[in-house]
Amino acid sequence: MTKAYLGIDIGSISTKGVVIDENRSIIARSYLWTEGNPTEASKAVVRELEAQVAEAAEGGEPVDIVGAEALDALRRYNFTKAFLGAGGVTVREGFTVADPEDAAVKALAAARARQTYMLVDSSKFGRIGAASVLHIDEASVITDQAPGREFQDYAEVTVV
Repeated sequence: MTKAYLGIDIGSISTKGVVIDENRSIIARSYLWTEGNPTEASKAVVRELEAQVAEAAEGGEPVDIVGAEALDALRRYNFTKAFLGAGGVTVREGFTVADPEDAAVKALAAARARQTYMLVDSSKFGRIGAASVLHIDEASVITDQAPGREFQDYAEVTVV
């Protein structure tokens, strides 16, 4: 399995993303105008990077952006905003994912960010993954449908 590192820069003018391998070769890259909507721009960059990584992995080795190398790389950076995904969210367990290594990378990215947004579609509310990322009150939520009142009492929720 190829180890890779993800970097995203979300600015007021442009949003950029890159995925590099352990030899610092670029696997995927994206550069888009933010156009006053950093949430949509970051989603578009991630979708573009995912497509490029999938294309690069076709017929080759899969790419996994987790683990100690990802943690070491993240410790060198500070982020204004972190946009992270979660496989589940409950008031008690907070934001969760299936993989402990993924949880560690996301938790560190959130710790290095001034502001953290969890991208959670409505099907994830009430689900619990094996590994915790953050408590419910440690991030704002961006979702496609308003969750129940119990979630809105603990986290700032934005419906897009």
